[in-house]
Amino acid sequence: LDAQRTIEVAEVYFDALTNAMGELVQGMKQEGKNLRDPSIAQELQMQFASVANDKGEEALESMGITQAQFQKSIEKNAENPMVGRSLAMLQMKQQQTLMSMGVPGA
Repeated sequence: LDAQRTIEVAEVYFDALTNAMGELVQGMKQEGKNLRDPSIAQELQMQFASVANDKGEEALESMGITQAQFQKSIEKNAENPMVGRSLAMLQMKQQQTLMSMGVPGA
């Protein structure tokens, strides 16, 4: 994938992971669980770990990309400043979104 396509795919991928975490957070909040409780936070992370791969792969597949292709593209474009900045911004945006949801340690 070229640099621009890598960034586009990364946006979709990060959004899918953020949305997956959001769904889990909403479910836990609706159940009255306190996300600041360490055992609940650990449960949240474990649940996220169990769905993150599938959600990420689904997002990539919707764009006709495999996980391996995406990984190779990230590695190939790692030295490109535009890709590096974009990935860093996507990660910051994700962290801010997760923090606003109340995800501990985000």
